Amino acid sequence: MDQPPVRATSAVLLGGTLLSVAFLVLGFGLSLGAGEAQSAEPRALAEVLRSALALEPWGLSMMGVLVLLGTPAAGLLSTAIETRRRQPVTAALALLVLAILLAAALAALAG
Repeated sequence: MDQPPVRATSAVLLGGTLLSVAFLVLGFGLSLGAGEAQSAEPRALAEVLRSALALEPWGLSMMGVLVLLGTPAAGLLSTAIETRRRQPVTAALALLVLAILLAAALAALAG
């Protein structure tokens, strides 16, 4: 059976991984010079974004983790879009897995 190319999916996964590594390396590098540790308590997404935009080591590192966690979901969405015409069952399964991940994330946030 002829396999469809999944160039966009590959690009999304590679791009997400590289972006995550860039955030983590930058955050780690800045933390070496900062000399003070950040609190390990959970914070709101808005605080993470503010901290990352301010180039604070903690915020950059957390953005790296968030991008790393979001990359597989973005890959699933890309797969669904890319395979929707040639392999609709594959696209539907990718969307099903994405829906399950979203439900699990919402359940974790709720409680």
